[in-house]
Amino acid sequence: MAKVGTLERTSPLPGGQYWIDVFGVNIPKADNWFKAYSGLGVHVDSTETFPNDDSARVRNWYKFTYTPIPSIPVIWDTSLGFPTVADSSITSSSDTAQTPPLPLDPLDELANWVNSVEQKVGGSLGSIASLIPFALLGGAGYLGYKLVTDFSSVKKRAKKYVKRSSRA
Repeated sequence: MAKVGTLERTSPLPGGQYWIDVFGVNIPKADNWFKAYSGLGVHVDSTETFPNDDSARVRNWYKFTYTPIPSIPVIWDTSLGFPTVADSSITSSSDTAQTPPLPLDPLDELANWVNSVEQKVGGSLGSIASLIPFALLGGAGYLGYKLVTDFSSVKKRAKKYVKRSSRA
């Protein structure tokens, strides 16, 4: 049996529990597919509808169980996408949503680092700690400025040298 959370790409569909999100114009097509196979072992356990003003964002979430009937294959309609393997722990679409935590802003990461150093030192860096991220940014900006201006002056000197050596 396939692992929960993986897409089932096998057709005919193997027996098991599945969920799928169907969007926009494919919703009536999915409803018809579920009705057509309802007498062949496919049972819709749960449905959630998510209407939206934009027809492309309308979606239905379906959880269904397929109990195979010997010698009668159920062919999955791949135009709907592929169903995801489910189990009894998945009861609604909120059980299937996975959102990673948002990445921190570089200044937040630096502030967290300063706070951790402050805790390890056991003291308080106070107002100096709040200035460190800006000081580092300013220093990095100045370093970038110096690299660009120094590099361009090296290019200018190289051009002058090429001009002088071509005169000889």
